[in-house]
Amino acid sequence: MPDTALPSHITQPNKAKKTAPDTHSLLETLDSFREDSKQTHAPKAAANPRQGGAPNGGGTPDGDITTSMGTGDQRAIGGEVRRCYTEDTAAKDYASFSAHLIVTVDATGEARIVSFAPDTQARMNADTSYRALAERARAAVLSPTCSKLPIPKNLLGQTRQLKFVFRP
Repeated sequence: MPDTALPSHITQPNKAKKTAPDTHSLLETLDSFREDSKQTHAPKAAANPRQGGAPNGGGTPDGDITTSMGTGDQRAIGGEVRRCYTEDTAAKDYASFSAHLIVTVDATGEARIVSFAPDTQARMNADTSYRALAERARAAVLSPTCSKLPIPKNLLGQTRQLKFVFRP
């Protein structure tokens, strides 16, 4: 028999530098890895951005443009709607009537959906004469004659909402 072992597919042909594994503990191994790769500069990573949409994209989440308009623009919209309101000066509480409307306009500035603020809706449910006046306000906004609102050009281009107090 020969003194040297024959090479096989499971033996290493060259002598290993470190024949006995030095595995005192996993922590020592991890510490040695940490020492080998010391950090030389401050981390530059940032936190993950919020999911969905453009982070810091501007605008408001619900698309309300009321605060983006000046008082002149708001009065122009009020005047446009007021001319289509059918007045009933003999109605109960006509002089003190006001309704909070939430109007959804399309990209061209035309009123498409009109809803009432919760306090106005509650008052409509309780008082039928108030309801009649509020429904007239909604009809004025959605009237084909007055539904094209004079919204500033810089606020056109997408569906938006505006909130206003309607007083005849």
